[in-house]
Formats: sequence, C-alpha cells, structure tokens
Amino acid sequence: MSKVEREIETAFREHGLRRTTQRLLLLEHLMSSDIHESADEIFASVNRKRTKISRASVYNNLRTLADSGLVRQIAVEGNVARFDAILRRHHHFICDRCGTVEDIDWFEPPSIGITGLRKHTIRYFDATLRGQCPKCR
Repeated sequence: MSKVEREIETAFREHGLRRTTQRLLLLEHLMSSDIHESADEIFASVNRKRTKISRASVYNNLRTLADSGLVRQIAVEGNVARFDAILRRHHHFICDRCGTVEDIDWFEPPSIGITGLRKHTIRYFDATLRGQCPKCR
C-alpha cells in the first residue's frame, strides 16, 4: 500500500466514512492533481483511466466526500463548482480573469476583526484570495 493509499485509508476511518472503490478513485484523483476540476471534468479524467465510473456515482460520491470534510467544493463566480481534496490544510487563490484556482499555504486567521464571534464555535476557516495570476497580470 502506497503512502497516499495509507493516508486515504486513515482519512476514511477518521471521518467515519466507508471505503468504496469509487470514493477511493475520486480522492486519489483529487490528491494527485493540482488542477481544481469540476465534477464533469473529474468524471472525464477518471474515466480516461482503466476504471469506469458513472456520472451519477461521481456526483453522489463527491457530495458524500464533501459532506464528510474530505473534499472541498470551491465556488468560482460565473463558473461551475470546482473540487479539491483537503487532507492538508490550505487556502485558495482564484484569478478573476482566467478563473484558475491555485492552492496557497495555510495561514492562521488574524485575530483582529473576529471579536464579534467570541460566543461562536468556529469549526473551519477557509480563505479565498482573488486577483490576477501572473499570466493574466
């Protein structure tokens, strides 16, 4: 078993998610790519490989993986949602011009500005930075 497979197996256990062939395929695909694909693009990419998976299975399993916290759905304005495996903490940069989504290293939220949330329990923090990538600038 490879390091990635062990990491995925551990993530399934920690998130209380049953391991299925389809979920494993989708998570392996998302982890092996730095491209943030739409569900249709993931369907096409996975099916170019030797294993075939139905469009409904892709959509249903992406939803299950997102609900469990293993996959993040990234809303890109004016476009379809993109998906990303989130086994490591990171944020995103989205180019306003070309729509490219890039991973950026994790940073903690600034404490200034969240004083109104003292009584809240924050489960998750996600920052999306927007602007122009070097190619579009």
